Amino acid sequence: MKNHLLIISILLCITTSCQKEKKDVPPPNVITHDTIITIYYKNFDPDTTIHLYSDSSFVLDVNNDSISDLKFSFYHWFEYYGPHPIDCYHLSVSGMINTKLLINGQYCWGCEAPFDTSMYIHINDPSQDYFTLFSSSIDWACPCFMEKKYIAFLLIKDEKKYLGWAQVQTSHNVIPFFIDNYATLLSSADSVKIGYH
Repeated sequence: MKNHLLIISILLCITTSCQKEKKDVPPPNVITHDTIITIYYKNFDPDTTIHLYSDSSFVLDVNNDSISDLKFSFYHWFEYYGPHPIDCYHLSVSGMINTKLLINGQYCWGCEAPFDTSMYIHINDPSQDYFTLFSSSIDWACPCFMEKKYIAFLLIKDEKKYLGWAQVQTSHNVIPFFIDNYATLLSSADSVKIGYH
């Protein structure tokens, strides 16, 4: 009888400790010190179609605070191959004021490579102000976003860092390009998986 009571006590103790551990585990796609994760997520259905023309731009507010955070810029020019003009295009995204574009250290056709849903982004990842989405000229092409791919960003607000991502796609001549959805963590987190919302 004493052995049965001892075994039951041990099992209860193990069960209780496992339950405590589960409560402290963050969502599987987020590494954080907060107990509650909040996120601003926007899904365009259908995808938002952006028509940009030479030297024009489009801005995006990624956390719904009425401040523009990302700027998509389009440039069109002509280069000459012999006597014939060739259309050249360049589409980029840049961070505004307190936003940086994260990079993953990989390359696609000589451009920074897009992110995909198997990747995590971290608040200490390398970043830059500017990211090429599409470029086509006589001696260089960067068609890496011809399918839906992700850009990742770090938003700094009130001295805190917030991770986010946006899913975009370009067309063969950049007019138009598409924004499918985007999300920004509104809680302090060290890492998040691309596509998490």
